[in-house]
Amino acid sequence: MGQTLAAVAANYSFNSSSQLDLLRKYNPGMDTATSGLVFIPVKDGNGSYHPLKPPGQILSFCKLIMLPH
Repeated sequence: MGQTLAAVAANYSFNSSSQLDLLRKYNPGMDTATSGLVFIPVKDGNGSYHPLKPPGQILSFCKLIMLPH
């Protein structure tokens, strides 16, 4: 069985409501999904999150994980 976006958030220490909201913004429509790809945003060296960029630039600012079926 897969995980919900909230469960993934908890696994990556996204514990506050603002962090969960940030995760939702990066993953629209994934709130109730239990399979698929999820982007986990990470802060840059200055402590900032960046918007998603065109393919090839995304992975420098976020982790990509796949929710199992």
